[in-house]
Amino acid sequence: TQHPGRIFSFEYQVRKGDGTLAWFVSSGTIFPIDGKNYSYGFTYDITPQREIEEQLRQSEKKFRLLVEQSPDGVALINQKGVVIEWNASAERIIGLGAADALNKHYWDLLAQFQPSTKDIGRFKRKLKGQIADVFAQSEMAIYKLKHEQELVLPDGDIRYLANNYFEIEIHGKKFLCVLMRDVTKTKQHETRLNELNETKDRFFSIISHDLRNPFTAFMGFSELMLRQIERNEYRNLEKYARAIFTTARQGGELLTNLLDWSRSQHGKLKYTPK
Repeated sequence: TQHPGRIFSFEYQVRKGDGTLAWFVSSGTIFPIDGKNYSYGFTYDITPQREIEEQLRQSEKKFRLLVEQSPDGVALINQKGVVIEWNASAERIIGLGAADALNKHYWDLLAQFQPSTKDIGRFKRKLKGQIADVFAQSEMAIYKLKHEQELVLPDGDIRYLANNYFEIEIHGKKFLCVLMRDVTKTKQHETRLNELNETKDRFFSIISHDLRNPFTAFMGFSELMLRQIERNEYRNLEKYARAIFTTARQGGELLTNLLDWSRSQHGKLKYTPK
């Protein structure tokens, strides 16, 4: 069940017309209009990434080809935490070439891209401990670590990564493979959705306040009219009726504007130039 204002994100599989299966991820938010829930969000095809992850788990022989062609950044780390593989996508995502990444400790590489407000020493110790814990497992672990990370590039640009860590065995030795996916656009979309949701909340707050005033006037004038009618006094009834009519017209215009806004959000508002 989706509640108004809540941001949702989920992955799902769809069988296409040619019979093949494709993976998608949808992210968005739910908001109510006129008693009905509507969703606004984005959908991305993540089939290539899913296929890459599955192939990495299934075949060591295809590892080199997958690393070279992967749209995600791929780093291979030995049990000492030293980077021994760094593909072109990792260079593109982080902006760090293989020559600067290879034979370096992985936590040292990421430490140089952390926000200035973060405790770098603590960050390195934590990541080093997490990697050591994965290698300490007696059985091969799949996706022992998953986390999102904020990086600050040398040019000041902020980039968000979704990192997946899993073990891989090559010639009887254990290594840790890191898949780095750039989710900066997704984060930006989520931020935009939050801003839209806040704007919607403020908008409905204003609308609720403006709609309450006409109904207060309706109740006040109608109560006066009922009291006079009960006493057979018809003085000022026309004035009260005109006041109710004027207030109703203003409320109707407000509701029309609200309906036009709702249609514009769904692309249903027709533009007729004069």
